[in-house]
Amino acid sequence: MEDLFLLQLFIQQVNLMLTFFVKNWKTIDFLPSLEAQKKKLLFCLSKAMLYNVVIYSFFLGLSIAAAETYETLTVRVRSQDTLQKCYLSSRMSSIDGISKEYADKVLHTFETDLENSAKFTLIKQDPELETFVRSKTQNSHLLAAMLWTKNSIPYLILPEICKDLLQIQVFSFHPYFSSKVFEIPLSIDFTVDQAAIHNTHDAIIQFLFKEPGIASSHILYVKTMPKYSTLQNSISEIWEMDYDGKNSRKIISNNSLNLNPVYFPNSVDDKDKKFLFVSYIQGQPKIFTSSIQGQEIQSLTSLRGNQILPNISRQSDKVAFICDATGRPDLFLQHLHSTGQSVGKPIQIFSKPHSVNASPSFSPDGNKLAFVSDMDWTPRIYLLDLRKGNPIDNLACITKKNRENTAPSWSPDGKKIAYSAKTNGIRQIWIYDLNTQEENQITTGPHHKENPFFAPNSLHIVYNTTGRESHVYMVDINRKKPMQITYGPEISHYPAWEPK
Repeated sequence: MEDLFLLQLFIQQVNLMLTFFVKNWKTIDFLPSLEAQKKKLLFCLSKAMLYNVVIYSFFLGLSIAAAETYETLTVRVRSQDTLQKCYLSSRMSSIDGISKEYADKVLHTFETDLENSAKFTLIKQDPELETFVRSKTQNSHLLAAMLWTKNSIPYLILPEICKDLLQIQVFSFHPYFSSKVFEIPLSIDFTVDQAAIHNTHDAIIQFLFKEPGIASSHILYVKTMPKYSTLQNSISEIWEMDYDGKNSRKIISNNSLNLNPVYFPNSVDDKDKKFLFVSYIQGQPKIFTSSIQGQEIQSLTSLRGNQILPNISRQSDKVAFICDATGRPDLFLQHLHSTGQSVGKPIQIFSKPHSVNASPSFSPDGNKLAFVSDMDWTPRIYLLDLRKGNPIDNLACITKKNRENTAPSWSPDGKKIAYSAKTNGIRQIWIYDLNTQEENQITTGPHHKENPFFAPNSLHIVYNTTGRESHVYMVDINRKKPMQITYGPEISHYPAWEPK
């Protein structure tokens, strides 16, 4: 309790210091000259820093003394990211040669990318703040930083269309002031401009958070037709779309059933982008490789039997899949060359009598596999360490009984595993936290939800619904608000996000 009291007291003192700094800051904007403003700024900073050093030294001494007598206070911080406020202005000084409709379309695309980033809560069109933004120059934003921090707004983004150029000014006031200008030449070809906006959005996310964005990424998925037929009587095609469902384009169509597409990681560019998939083109389901550019398909292995549910490691050096060559669905591993070609024969890495295994998913480091097995009479998710000897001795069950856990997907940051589980009779998407060992339900509502797949930022998941409503959805795991991204009469399922 004494440690907690010291911590609370320290926080109070820091708040007092910040209040002192804000009160002194308010006078800056009213000083007549820029030189006077600079002197006042340095004076405030010096006093605040001196005050901070004194307080920090005092409480550091207290904490050291207390540590000799009391146990260390451990504070558990939630792993989920917190959404930050961001003020988004909509300044348009000149749009000569560009229709207002086109300009609105461009700005709406950029705003949608920001909203889908899982980083911001957007503040739009506040009259007071908008007046301030329009009245200030870029060089004065540093002096006005306290206005934004006072309103708990750590980020300011100013998109502006000037003739045939989209200029985006980005200001960050936390943890220190930084700014950058991004420019996008507008071609008036929306497909080209949309891709440029997506790329720029991800560059902004990288600039602010040093993390990958998802706006420029793509998703593979399967379209099956006709909608209410059985899979055995259907034709299914592999398609690729932008992260938000736009610009869908057919990749594989061979008058057969094609399922379970998954990207090869570490592709250099779109021309080099390869993927795995399962096809019934030879009668039995077999695993093939192809490219986004429509390269001729190639068989992964000559192993007999049905081959399904492939997953490739982040290092692109091995593929895990399910095969019944031994008479039951067992877990196999195929090693790969850096060119993507198979090396040696597939290896059976897990088998157990009277059990069905399914849906392997590699950890980001490639050392572990999450997969489904009903070895205890109900489908549950297990972790298998590939670095150790006997697989039976290296198993860890991570999900609860009686919920029919299926289709695990390991997050790129290695902290979470998404899966589908029956909840009150409806299959929902859940997440298992590997650090806390807690299970968290992400989706609710009607329709079964299956085949989750993590985005490169580990903050979004795509999945498909099944039944009379069978489409692909994207969900931000913090806000938990699904967004439908496929439409039409076809069954849209088996989504797989492009890695970065």
